[in-house]
Amino acid sequence: MNSKLEQIYNDEWEWLLKEDPIFATQVGDSRYNDQLPDYSVDRAFRQQEHEKSLLHQLTALGSNLVEEDRLSYDLLMYRTKMAVEGHRFVGFNPAITQLGGLHHDLPQLPSKTPIRTIEECRSYLNRLSGCGRAVNQTIEFLDYGLQKELVPPRIAVRDVGTQMESLVSYSSEASPFYEGVKDFPSLQKEAVALIQEKVLPAYSRLHRFWTQKYFPQTRDTVSASDLKNGREWYDHAVRYHTTSDLTAEEIHEIGKEEVQRIHSQIKEVMKAANFSGTYPQFAEFLRTDPQFVYDKAEDLVTGYRDICKRIDPELPKLFGKLPRLPYGVCEIPSFIAP
Repeated sequence: MNSKLEQIYNDEWEWLLKEDPIFATQVGDSRYNDQLPDYSVDRAFRQQEHEKSLLHQLTALGSNLVEEDRLSYDLLMYRTKMAVEGHRFVGFNPAITQLGGLHHDLPQLPSKTPIRTIEECRSYLNRLSGCGRAVNQTIEFLDYGLQKELVPPRIAVRDVGTQMESLVSYSSEASPFYEGVKDFPSLQKEAVALIQEKVLPAYSRLHRFWTQKYFPQTRDTVSASDLKNGREWYDHAVRYHTTSDLTAEEIHEIGKEEVQRIHSQIKEVMKAANFSGTYPQFAEFLRTDPQFVYDKAEDLVTGYRDICKRIDPELPKLFGKLPRLPYGVCEIPSFIAP
């Protein structure tokens, strides 16, 4: 491998680990176990400067690469180019949504990061102690979006307030944050005090900001084009997520064709099942008939796990290479499920 390119890869990896300490922990690097990411607006602009510098370095190397270096280079170049093209859209992606954000990330640390030793548990508590700063930075980022009139559709974030309220309603010992110390009695008293005095008050502050200031200013419309420069942002998002030059209209047409194809297949299923009603009636039948409904949450999870076991032996027929790491199905935490 080109030595300069290898150095760029190594530097970029180190930068990613330092910028996202939680990711570093998840991939087995323990150097930042006691830290949280920087969620501030300033951090977003610092990242832009880093990406501009990276693009400059990659561009300078482009003509001096042998074939075996080309694939990794092209992938990093594409990612970096798209990031730089998206610099003018800071704030378009909200810091909190129904599917992610600080109200999801930190409560799931005990299940997503290793806490196997007393040292790792202490690092976890030190990480939690930064919750107040993280909340302040998240509020700052959300407020930045309000100032720029970059807010999500109300329908898309309608349950976020309920998620936050659920999170702050726990006692310290019942809180998901406490899960990280259950195996370490000597640190439980310290953990309870930290959760009571810092963590839950910080999330209560975030909940108040969301319900009293942010959510009332979300928009009734749903189209990105209703935002200033929203169409340009949407076009950029299309290119990024599809890695193609297809327009939104072209992708919409592909989607309509897919819907028509799937509907035709569903009609064949209806015919094979001797179902004599209409398609909407069949959809309602699938949603409501007792044979398709689980009475217990654990039975639902087991059902999906059984499906995975049936899928696994078929995957090599569809994919040339498969990940080595296994996957699993688990219940969505109660503080996330609306």
